[in-house]
Amino acid sequence: MAIVLSLVCALAHAAPPVKWRDASGVWHYGDAAPADLDRGAAAERAGDYTAAARELLDWAQRGDARAQARLAELYLEGRGVPRDERTGAEWLRRAAQAGYAAAQLRYAELLELGRGTGADPRAALQLLKSAAGQGYAPAQTRLAERLLEGRDGRPDAVAAARLFEAAAAAGDAGAQFRLGQLLLRGEGITPSVETAAEYLRAAVAQGHAGAKQELAELVFAGRVREPGPERALQLLQEAADAGLPAAQTSLGLLYLQGRRVAVDAARAARWLAAAAAAGDALAQFSLAGLYAEGKGVAADPAAAFRWYAAAAESGHARAQFELAEAYAAGRGTAPDPHTAYLWYERAARQGLASAQVRVGEALLRGLGVPADPLLAAQSYRAAAEAGHPQAQLALGLLLLNGRGVARDPALAAVWLKRAAEQGATLAQVALGILHASGNGLPRDDTQAARWYARAAQGRQPWGELLLGLAAIGGRGVVTEPVQGAGLVRRAAERGLATAQFVYARLCAEGVGMARDLDCAYRWYDLAALAGHPSAAAARDALAPQLGPEALRAARRAAREWRPADG
Repeated sequence: MAIVLSLVCALAHAAPPVKWRDASGVWHYGDAAPADLDRGAAAERAGDYTAAARELLDWAQRGDARAQARLAELYLEGRGVPRDERTGAEWLRRAAQAGYAAAQLRYAELLELGRGTGADPRAALQLLKSAAGQGYAPAQTRLAERLLEGRDGRPDAVAAARLFEAAAAAGDAGAQFRLGQLLLRGEGITPSVETAAEYLRAAVAQGHAGAKQELAELVFAGRVREPGPERALQLLQEAADAGLPAAQTSLGLLYLQGRRVAVDAARAARWLAAAAAAGDALAQFSLAGLYAEGKGVAADPAAAFRWYAAAAESGHARAQFELAEAYAAGRGTAPDPHTAYLWYERAARQGLASAQVRVGEALLRGLGVPADPLLAAQSYRAAAEAGHPQAQLALGLLLLNGRGVARDPALAAVWLKRAAEQGATLAQVALGILHASGNGLPRDDTQAARWYARAAQGRQPWGELLLGLAAIGGRGVVTEPVQGAGLVRRAAERGLATAQFVYARLCAEGVGMARDLDCAYRWYDLAALAGHPSAAAARDALAPQLGPEALRAARRAAREWRPADG
């Protein structure tokens, strides 16, 4: 790396040496091109490549490096001469040996690819360093990219930033853009939003599409004021029109979300489709969502599946999760629990908590993979530590029951409380039960009732049932049989079989209401239909106390009944 730094320090911005011979046969060095060479360039610009090749060949044979480099391109592309990569590479080699920086960069590219010559990455790197050392901005930019990527050793963001600075100062738009990005991230250089914006504006002035998008995003995020929002939107549109996938994705999401523009799902879909076709993973994921929801496009589960798959293969974690969901549910493809598990696992390895939860569920229940409570607990723990409330609930229940982990009611209570405080109503119910039983927490009926109440506020039927029973018995709350019976009924109406059985008993015994055997029979019947193990016997024991017409009405009502939540 010391070699690179010394090259950077030696940048004198001198013009690359160019050798040419005048009419009298005297050799010259400098930037002033001979008239004949100018004629060759003019012919090339006019599209007369045969004439251009003839003029350039004359000067290339005399040793002019610029002519050699231009002639090489004609051979490489087959313009005005037969396409011959070997001959093109040979002319570039000569120009590179003469010290012509542009030829050194181009020949280095051929050496990297083994195009027209044998592949030689080491020689390519030396040529790239030589061109960069002459102050040739495109070579500095290319070398900086290699340093950032660590292609030749460990990544060196500091040296890369210095090279980008040198190339940016020479007016290279790509370097100005990349330096702006480094300044935004503070990578290899002290972060500065304002300085980054200055470099981006300089690149925008040269028409750099990536800089247009980056600067527009800064404006939309409120990080810089210039240009204004209208100009920023125009810049983003220009970058999208230029075919930049990232800009097309950003523009599509603006139209989808109605930020800076009116909501237009159809237009959003068109921009996202363009970026998706170019391989942008975020666009593929977003477009899949539109097909899944029928938003801006006709609903098409198969198309949604295909775009989720494309984004998932690119490593997009949320797309991997959605693809797994599609396999699990058979949306747009045949159900495949095992493949679903594999995609959940790939997303989970990227730290996506919702995928870690699904992996835990699959391992716990044996969905597409052999059941393994120990691995399930580990997956739940990873998501729980990331703050996922359902994972915290699941981990708490595993600790409470000693499944996949050692039984630990106190630690279970810790995880259940974290989930409960995030609004997980089942965790709130579980905490209430722990307080009521003194299992892992101090026995406290008042605290139990408070947790039941929070769950009931979230329309959790177990919370309503247990709070109702607490009110009927006066445990932790004031004794209120009528109110308690009403809470039990609410839980029963949501379809909770245990609540239906309990409410039937309340009807039969006249707790919190007048005794009503018709009501009792109907709710026992509903509980039996829902699978409560004791409901059928209780219903049948009650039947002799009702007349035939009452029995028929109760049975008809039970079979026509639907849960309150649909």
